[in-house]
Amino acid sequence: MLPARALSTAHVLGCWLLIGVLALELRYGLLLLSEQYNAWRWLGWAILPSVYLLLMAAPRNWPWPVAAFAREYRLYAAAPLALLMLIWFWLANGVSDGNAEPLPYVPLINPLELGLLIALFSVYVWSRSAVAELSIRKDYAAHASQLIAGVSLFAFCTALVTRAAHHWAGIPFELDLLLESMLVQAGLSIVWTLMALGLMIGGHLRHRREVWLIGAALIALVVAKLIFVELSNRGGLARIVSFIGVGVLLLVVGYFAPLPPKRVEAAPEADKPAPETEGVSS
Repeated sequence: MLPARALSTAHVLGCWLLIGVLALELRYGLLLLSEQYNAWRWLGWAILPSVYLLLMAAPRNWPWPVAAFAREYRLYAAAPLALLMLIWFWLANGVSDGNAEPLPYVPLINPLELGLLIALFSVYVWSRSAVAELSIRKDYAAHASQLIAGVSLFAFCTALVTRAAHHWAGIPFELDLLLESMLVQAGLSIVWTLMALGLMIGGHLRHRREVWLIGAALIALVVAKLIFVELSNRGGLARIVSFIGVGVLLLVVGYFAPLPPKRVEAAPEADKPAPETEGVSS
């Protein structure tokens, strides 16, 4: 009995209300696992919205009400959630130290970082599926989503090094103290070089010069950091490991991932020489 626009708005608001209430309940349940503000509380906000984005990005036909109001659930309700998940990713990645008592901290498989990866993956997958619903060029949207995902992954790997140094080396989780630690600086140099190695090898194998050049720019950033940060500090095991590790990885890059050639466009048919025909004797 409602007008079409009011009915559409009701479904979108109802979807947000349901996800919000369930996310609050899940956050409260996870809150009981700890007494202090740690990774469990951050994780409670992200699980249900991330699962919803993945479900709405799936190509299968869901039953009512999604089948009857596909645009409302797949686009109108999901787009603000994707933006909120991206904001949550950057806040949780930069603020939380990854403490998830009673579980120990293990890089990549602790609750916080698993939640960060799932949230980023859900936003990326949904953004690719939403291109068909929007009047945006597919190549432009793909490049934009890849850029956002790449920058977010870079921030994720950078914060992962600082969290590992905090839990394993006892460095306080404060920005000034983390940046002053040569252990953190050595870890960043090696991790950034590994990321550059992956980009350059991937760009070489796929013949994508832009990906290779992004890896080369990251290598240049690492070399500049070695000169202006590591070299300015006095000797120590961390600085030696940093220089040796980066040097070995640079040798690997030079051997396995040279600059891929430019793509050669096919010549037009008019410019191609006509095939020679042999005479046939009667």
